Amino acid sequence: MTLTFELLSNEIWLIIFSYLSSRHVWRAFSGINRRLNQLLSSDLIHHTIDLKGIYYSEIFELLEDHDNNSHDRRWQAEFVSHAHAICLENKFDYEILIDRWIATKTNWQLSSLRIIYILREAITSMYSLLHALRLTTFLKSRLHYLHLVFDDPWYTYYSILSEMVEKRISYPIMILEVTRGHQYQRWERIEDLYDIKHPLYWIHTVRLTLSLQHSSELILLLMPQALPLLEHLNVTIEQPQKDSISKRGQSIKCFELCEKDLRCTNAAGTNLRSFVLRQIELDDLLILFNTLTFPLLHTLTLVDIYDKSLDNLLAFQQSISPSNLPSLKHDQFQFLLRFPAKYEHEWIRRYYKIGWPFDNVGFHVDERIVELLSYSSPLDIIEAVFFVYSVPFDLLKHMRTVHNYELFTRHSTIIRKNFVCQNMEWLCKWSSSEIQLITSLKTMRNIETLRCLCVGINGTFSTVKSLLGSDTA
Repeated sequence: MTLTFELLSNEIWLIIFSYLSSRHVWRAFSGINRRLNQLLSSDLIHHTIDLKGIYYSEIFELLEDHDNNSHDRRWQAEFVSHAHAICLENKFDYEILIDRWIATKTNWQLSSLRIIYILREAITSMYSLLHALRLTTFLKSRLHYLHLVFDDPWYTYYSILSEMVEKRISYPIMILEVTRGHQYQRWERIEDLYDIKHPLYWIHTVRLTLSLQHSSELILLLMPQALPLLEHLNVTIEQPQKDSISKRGQSIKCFELCEKDLRCTNAAGTNLRSFVLRQIELDDLLILFNTLTFPLLHTLTLVDIYDKSLDNLLAFQQSISPSNLPSLKHDQFQFLLRFPAKYEHEWIRRYYKIGWPFDNVGFHVDERIVELLSYSSPLDIIEAVFFVYSVPFDLLKHMRTVHNYELFTRHSTIIRKNFVCQNMEWLCKWSSSEIQLITSLKTMRNIETLRCLCVGINGTFSTVKSLLGSDTA
């Protein structure tokens, strides 16, 4: 029996399609026969509209006028109507994909669209999307996942967040990812959720990732009417420690998390099932967990939780105990705590193998870049810090900024097993040790975009993409 190309099994066709962009799949295979048309439009394939690797001739083909019965017009209309996701990578993508193609040539026939990705070089396109009334009205009942990537938590982030709160843009999954924090770790007055004139009311959101300027804004997220369906929360606190605010002569009262305010606003964590919390002070964390109840919380991830002493550690252990978090699974609790380096020996004496209830704990002293003084100076502020963390170390996928090499060289084998990350910032002192550098780079092979600053050579950032993507360990 002769096997023709068109008679290949669906499994083989799916493998072939996986090597091509969705755009090229539809252009090449749409209309060959009924079976392939059914396969292209089935739920077995999730098509994405993007401009990755597109040539000028292809753009011209997309935008030129076609007869309604032409093959080009038909495959484009079918492709758009069956697209599962749209990805905007740069500032030209919105104009070409949305304004000049989807809106003009296909009349918004996005009947299968469930996901929108907007990466940081295209993030200002979100303003246009929010004001495209026909698109936002059309997507209200269909879109499931919105992922926005911001370079930093400054003006653009706040402006888009404010627009989303005002217009009550709410989808089941909303990821507002910030790839790096404030460049200077000194306090500056930056607008936050309290400055938005409209109340937070995202009634469809079940999973949320976002950055807050201060820990006090957690109150607004946990008010029952703000996010009534919220089950999975990932929060980064962007502003520095409260003592930095005090040094500037500012009152910390309106920025700190307050037990009284939590109770007065009826804030609650009753529906939360997983919680990732980054860069919060330990005393604020204790206020949160000792004031509210989290009866369903089974997964807790604490990243870069800092304190000036060890005085709160006993209260921390009690707040994470089964009596306080009855549903928390032992293997789903991960933490990375940070203290001044001078407390290393005291922690070993008071807690290591004696008074520490969490098994498999790791610790070490390392240096941490606190503030970049200027791009021209390598003499940045560096402090010695003492890290205490859960082992096996599976926190790297939740870390936005990593300092130096110690975490990589100690835990590289464990980290490489299950680690995927899109964006990370790596701040490190220059090392002449090839072993340290190679081990660290291999550990970060699954990071799509790495922004790296090596202190000691110069004060400039370098960005590395698709780092060591092949498995060469």
